[in-house]
Amino acid sequence: MSAAAGRPRVLVDGRPLRGHLSGVGQYVWHLAAALAATAGHPETGDLEVQVLVIGDGPDGLAASPAGVGVRGAGPVPRKAFNGLAAYAPLVPASAFGLRADLVHCTYFERLPALPRGTRVVSTVHDVAFLRLPQVFSRINLAASRRALRWQVARSDVLLTPSQFTKDELVALCDVPPEKVVVTPLAVTEAVGAAEGPAGRADPRPLRERPFVLYLGNVEPRKNLARLLRAWAGSDARSSHDLVLAGTALAHAADLQAELAAAGGSVVPLGFVDAATKHELLRRCTAFVYPSLYEGFGIPVLEAMAAGAPVVTSTAGALAELTAGAALAVDPLRVDALRDAVDALVADEALRTRLGALGLSRAAGFSWERTAALTADVYRQVLGSAPVPSPRRSSSPPVVDLRDGAGRDGGRRRVER
Repeated sequence: MSAAAGRPRVLVDGRPLRGHLSGVGQYVWHLAAALAATAGHPETGDLEVQVLVIGDGPDGLAASPAGVGVRGAGPVPRKAFNGLAAYAPLVPASAFGLRADLVHCTYFERLPALPRGTRVVSTVHDVAFLRLPQVFSRINLAASRRALRWQVARSDVLLTPSQFTKDELVALCDVPPEKVVVTPLAVTEAVGAAEGPAGRADPRPLRERPFVLYLGNVEPRKNLARLLRAWAGSDARSSHDLVLAGTALAHAADLQAELAAAGGSVVPLGFVDAATKHELLRRCTAFVYPSLYEGFGIPVLEAMAAGAPVVTSTAGALAELTAGAALAVDPLRVDALRDAVDALVADEALRTRLGALGLSRAAGFSWERTAALTADVYRQVLGSAPVPSPRRSSSPPVVDLRDGAGRDGGRRRVER
């Protein structure tokens, strides 16, 4: 036990809290802040919650959530720490001054050898690299598999953001269902509020022309190539732009042909700060997110919370997340994606109905609930015997990404 009034010490891995916060970074930020205000409150809480920070300067924490205690690992660069944890697993965590009753691994990075008796909770956001290995680099694929094996073997409990991801872990990794707890994510309650460390002010004015919005990363599983092909044949292109925000397209060589075919109606904005993002969500005619695989789908929840009508896919956890509050289409069908976007742009009544349904659905998610469910798991683990580790699983099926394949949702075994 820690010295703070005899409360158990929980160390939350804060390595995702650097630079522009990704979905995982948002999760860690808001979870830590909500825990600090509840279970980890210094006066009324029953847990001592700290966030692990590695390195300093550009390698360290971008900023600290209010009220959250920070624990460093000494003057160790982040890359060196990650390398030692991954490739020298016998290096003890105590060498970095890391001592806790429970460690929460928040993403796919393992930690140095923890002292015997240290309890571990790990969050598995998705297992896209098991279902779609062909869209990941060999280095990322190997690192993700290695980290997941460690998390499954070492963790007392695994957390997932959706029932879908829990089912994937049970099916693909032979994890006992009772070892996995669903803790849904959320978005900030007030749309337009700052999220995480203050971003730079975006000097670019928003375009006056109406637009359909995509917000997210540029990577193969986000399905932007099909979105651009759908947009090139869309009736909406005559009156609307397609705004792509979240990641720069400058190095997306595989999308250049689709961008050229879509003409000047595609507006790539790259990274936008929180204020600009929420302004885009408020002003868009429709939000489109045709991902091939999601463990949760924070951008979709953000859009629903802003009242934007949503077109998304039937793949992954997105149908579970939207629960009928969006138009969901087969992400492998360009024609279905095109028709759904055109339907929303043309039908104001449909947009109004889906916007209201989305707002109602988004209201059921909160970071306070995420923190409460997570703290309950901490208490359960700290007061129970370790959960047996599962057996290793065989290679899982993968998704066929070829056009025209997988009309049943893409879950088709591909010969290796």
